[in-house]
Amino acid sequence: MMDNEVVSVLKTALRSWVCKKDALSKPALLTEPDIHDLAVATKAGMVPPPCPEGVREWGNLRELTKGWIVQQEPDAIPEPLQNHDFEYLATLIAPACSDAQSCHEDEKLVFAREHLGRCL
Repeated sequence: MMDNEVVSVLKTALRSWVCKKDALSKPALLTEPDIHDLAVATKAGMVPPPCPEGVREWGNLRELTKGWIVQQEPDAIPEPLQNHDFEYLATLIAPACSDAQSCHEDEKLVFAREHLGRCL
């Protein structure tokens, strides 16, 4: 079972995300079950080590969100979730990691990858 604290952190951070999950659904705010599913899939995606290039596969998280189009902020362009989004979710739940040192390392990589991904 997922820790309520982790779900609460994600719920607070993702409260403005509007998501269209497939071609037939209407855009809507993420529900509590959506956030719980994101928490479970993110935590599972953090378990295997990244490949030698330092990139994680994200398995269940990528599968869960493969059809999603997400508008993360009111004026943002809706788009599919990318690796930097998955890493952002991981940094939100990082305190729940069993290995605090590896989580700290991941946070540094997330910052660098996010800036590289956005060409900053």
